[in-house]
Amino acid sequence: MSSSHEDGNLESRALAQIGLQEDKRILRNVLPLAIIAIGFVICDSPAAIATTLVIGVTQGGTVTVIYGIFIVFFFLGCSAGTMADLASVYPTAGGQYHWTSILAPARVRRALVG
Repeated sequence: MSSSHEDGNLESRALAQIGLQEDKRILRNVLPLAIIAIGFVICDSPAAIATTLVIGVTQGGTVTVIYGIFIVFFFLGCSAGTMADLASVYPTAGGQYHWTSILAPARVRRALVG
């Protein structure tokens, strides 16, 4: 018997103990490339790039478009790193609203969260 099959049986038994059934439709072995592709499609990046492409080409040319994408990806990475840091320090389902209520100054807290 393979290790993955044994792990599956252990998981099924553990779920049965708490009164749940295993959902066979869930794909357990999803490749990292598939996860990236799904995230790319969900974020609708091609549509966002296509709609702003005309502005970049007319205002600064193809160099602006190419470097602009790299600059935006850099700042999005900074933003994602900040969110990851906040999520590790303050893990909550409230996300950004809860982080704002914790970290904002008291005098502007209601305006920022509300």
